[in-house]
Amino acid sequence: MDVLSFVGGTGVGMVAVFGFSSFLGKVWAARILEADRRKYAAEIEGVKSGFAASLARLQGELEKASHVHRIQFEREYQLLSEIWGALARVRSSMQPLHATAVLGPPGQTTKERVDPVFAQFRKDLDALKVAVDHHSPFYPQTLHGPLDAAIRLADREDVESGWKDGEGPGSEAGRQRFSEYRARMDEIATIVRDYLDNLRVTES
Repeated sequence: MDVLSFVGGTGVGMVAVFGFSSFLGKVWAARILEADRRKYAAEIEGVKSGFAASLARLQGELEKASHVHRIQFEREYQLLSEIWGALARVRSSMQPLHATAVLGPPGQTTKERVDPVFAQFRKDLDALKVAVDHHSPFYPQTLHGPLDAAIRLADREDVESGWKDGEGPGSEAGRQRFSEYRARMDEIATIVRDYLDNLRVTES
């Protein structure tokens, strides 16, 4: 065998070896890439599953919080409506005490006409006190002062009004008390509206 033949044969062999090595390299590279792809796909799927579980848990918590908030809103709205109704009934029964006359059947004395009016007023005032006292832990503290002021004004009406003893129309001081009572109601109405609006904003 001459040198050229040897070199030629060796060159062909080396080419074959290099070609086979390149082929194996590509095969192993493809397998590694496929393994990595599967690994990363599994990791991504795990992350997606984790996110889905976290999202579902968060959604459940939000729905629960929204449900609790809605119940709270409905309950507080009901309580505030009851208190407002009691305030309005006191205002309605307080107003006739400051009229120039209390109408009644002919022949009745002023006292006989006024006594039922005062009886209704006292009944409504007692109901207001009960509503405010029973619900005091459940309505905003900003209402405590105005409600207490309104009740004190109504209490003074029971003690100081000139109608009580059949003395005729309510005094100027009594009409002033009634005006102040209505002003306290306006203040309470503003506080209640603002409070309920804030609850709605929080819920949304």
